[in-house]
Amino acid sequence: PRPAPLVPRLAAAAAALLGARSALAAGRGSQASEAALAADDECVAGAGPEDCALSALQRRALRRYGDLGAHEAHSAAEARHEQVPVWCQYQPWLCHGVGGGGGPLGFGQPPAPAPTWSHPWWFPPWGEQPEVTPAPTPAPIPRPTPAPTPAPSRWESLRNSLCDVLPLLCSSSPSPSPSSPSPTPILPPAKWPAALRQPSNGQVFTFYLYRVQDDNNYPQPNHDMTNLEGAMWYLHNEVVWHEGGRAGTYFSSPVTRILKFKIQTKATQPLLDLGMNFGVMNAFDSGMCTGPFECDNFQKSGYVVGCETWEEGPSNFPHAQWNNLNHYKGAAWYSLPGECPSKTYKEKSVECIKDEPGGMCPGGMEPTGTYDCTWNYEQVGEITIDELEGIDDYDAFIKAGGREYDPKTDKGVHMSFWDGLTDEQACARRVQRAKELFEQKYPDHPDLQAPPCDFNKYKFYPGRDV
Repeated sequence: PRPAPLVPRLAAAAAALLGARSALAAGRGSQASEAALAADDECVAGAGPEDCALSALQRRALRRYGDLGAHEAHSAAEARHEQVPVWCQYQPWLCHGVGGGGGPLGFGQPPAPAPTWSHPWWFPPWGEQPEVTPAPTPAPIPRPTPAPTPAPSRWESLRNSLCDVLPLLCSSSPSPSPSSPSPTPILPPAKWPAALRQPSNGQVFTFYLYRVQDDNNYPQPNHDMTNLEGAMWYLHNEVVWHEGGRAGTYFSSPVTRILKFKIQTKATQPLLDLGMNFGVMNAFDSGMCTGPFECDNFQKSGYVVGCETWEEGPSNFPHAQWNNLNHYKGAAWYSLPGECPSKTYKEKSVECIKDEPGGMCPGGMEPTGTYDCTWNYEQVGEITIDELEGIDDYDAFIKAGGREYDPKTDKGVHMSFWDGLTDEQACARRVQRAKELFEQKYPDHPDLQAPPCDFNKYKFYPGRDV
């Protein structure tokens, strides 16, 4: 054929192909949005109950708020207030957003750009970030100047342009797809030290921990739990302020209840020798430990229960940047390392479980303080969020125009239980309400007081920036 008629035909084919590409891209974009939402769900889409074991706090581990397009779209639809409320000074993320992008309440730019993250493996729920002194920029490494590439001819330019839109016309070997860098593996010690393999002379502590969860039941190892104050903080700051549902900031499976667990713990001897009964609070995502410091604490102290407080002190690690958001005094968080913490639930293998047995004692036996038997647990009760708030039917409450808590007004609609996020007396009353409900439902439960969170970041991580 003559060259002249070929160009229009190629142009028409190219236009058709570009249109098909746009349609495919739109489809893929929709799927990507669904995948992004599923990744922030407590239960990944299509997964069974064994994959639904992400805790209230874990779900914040690897997600920034800006990744959740669906939630941003929902929040942007809310009405804009005429002036910034005083409440914004406590929750700047809602008013100003993260990184200067504007927040869900629509008050535009924050007063100053957001500082950098202290620990990139964990992201706070409201965009509050710590001040970190930036590391000095290293001097650039000189690189050899590459030889100049000759300019392509007119025919080569035309051919390259056509190949971009009609790749079938051009025969070439496929280029390898870029791969993201693999995370640093968490390696178990080649041989556990004798001090970790022997029972310790520590005390066995028995107390209660709590977990906010949906209606599904699943095992609890490789989770984070809280005391009752921490559970109430979580509900108030991440769940009940969402309009029309209890599907938190970082997951879409609605929570319905607070579970109560009886926990027994015993520290290993190396940890006791440092003057502690609890280790560092580890974050878990999909059953995999994500920090701090690549979870190298297991090699030092075994798979002990970790704890953290959000008040100034040695146990205020690794999330001290959230202290000013905590008005539930005494709130504490705990981590329960289970088998194969270096892998996600879907990646755990028999070999990994053998090498990394975790700290849960087999068969519910009393902890011995060896590296692989530091804790056990038993679920002993639960209360529903409806019971806590004093409503009979949540769906009917929402349909009638109710809202548990509106962060714009710091009040609820047809409900006053959550009024006053920063009112410490009101927060204490809410904790007391939850405690009384558990006592009414389970009057035979003994009063087991949790020991103080005695983790000391300075002693455990000497020489590190903590």
